[in-house]
Amino acid sequence: MVTCCGMPKRDPARPGHLGGVDKKLTDKEERARLRAVSEENRRIKYVSASTSSASYEPLQEYSSSNYSKNMDSGDFPTLIESSKPGTNKSVMMKDFTTPKLVVALDRCQVPDVVALHSDGKLLPALSARKSKEERLPIVISYEFKEQLIAVPRLDNSTRKEQAQAFWKAILDWNLEDKVQILCCDSTTSNTGSFNGACALLEQNFDREMLFFSCRHRVYELVLKTIFEVKIKKVTTSPDIPLFKKLKDNWKNIDLTKIQCYRETMELFRSVPELEDLCDFYRAELKNLMVRDDYRELIELTIVFLGGDAGKNLKSDLQVPCMAQAIYSLKLSLFSSQLKLKTKDKEVLLDIFLFIVTIYVQPLLQFILTVKAPYKDLCFLKCLKTYENVNESI
Repeated sequence: MVTCCGMPKRDPARPGHLGGVDKKLTDKEERARLRAVSEENRRIKYVSASTSSASYEPLQEYSSSNYSKNMDSGDFPTLIESSKPGTNKSVMMKDFTTPKLVVALDRCQVPDVVALHSDGKLLPALSARKSKEERLPIVISYEFKEQLIAVPRLDNSTRKEQAQAFWKAILDWNLEDKVQILCCDSTTSNTGSFNGACALLEQNFDREMLFFSCRHRVYELVLKTIFEVKIKKVTTSPDIPLFKKLKDNWKNIDLTKIQCYRETMELFRSVPELEDLCDFYRAELKNLMVRDDYRELIELTIVFLGGDAGKNLKSDLQVPCMAQAIYSLKLSLFSSQLKLKTKDKEVLLDIFLFIVTIYVQPLLQFILTVKAPYKDLCFLKCLKTYENVNESI
């Protein structure tokens, strides 16, 4: 069909038709296609590696005398040559995948859903130039199992640097398709909607992730609020003189002379309840505990309940909330050896009663995320009931 100007009409099928093209949709489809191809190649590579390792026997113990005789070239990582895109230089990369390693990883049977945990810590530096350095322990958990996969050093401790450290550890362990849950502290640097470390990491996964707040952090915020209500009535200084007094006089304190508070606690809780609490804390001490401050908190709680005194008591801690709780309990235990004001003793009495009877038990019971909502409701109920004992808390 021809118009009056002699030009053909813009039929949809004619050459040069300027129909709109959704470039974003095209790019999305292309990424999906490339991802499917990559997953298929990875599956083929895994199947071929598993097939080639079928003839290998399980790992056995070797003595130092015949160890070198039984080692073959297939047990060692090999160097492979690869070229970076856009460059003419070839880079020698180390391939750590060996048949025996494939068999060992297959024994682990890592499921398709893995949770990634992280929590930055300030640790003593390995270099003599620095006294402290920031480290980021990265742990994966699945089916009641935990595995530490990396402890990278953070030079600047920025959100982008944390996300890069996460992603590198995930790629090193080939977990990019298995990590579905991210668990971290509920701080802005981690949970920021756009520039948080978790948000940046989610962009690398190119899929939506499930975020869990660290349960320890949630309960530590409750304890922090208690100290803000009670301690700040005594002092507003960031370095609390009340705690500094304990640290300065620690060498002169006789650890065998402990103030007994069992009769005081029986005014607020029945004897059977106190005995049940004491049995619960003793049972918790038998479990594997990775944090020494939590173990010391339990030991001090048992002392308040009339149990044996804890061993290896220390005066220096670096975890703010737990350190304040432990300092408060120790100040109360050794108050007879320290010259404390009456107002300070009243504040410490309110704090240690809350910690021993209300706080520590729920703190140790929220390990499983599926049970956390129910445990939180029980804890809120206990807080509401505790208003009859202390309205300010």
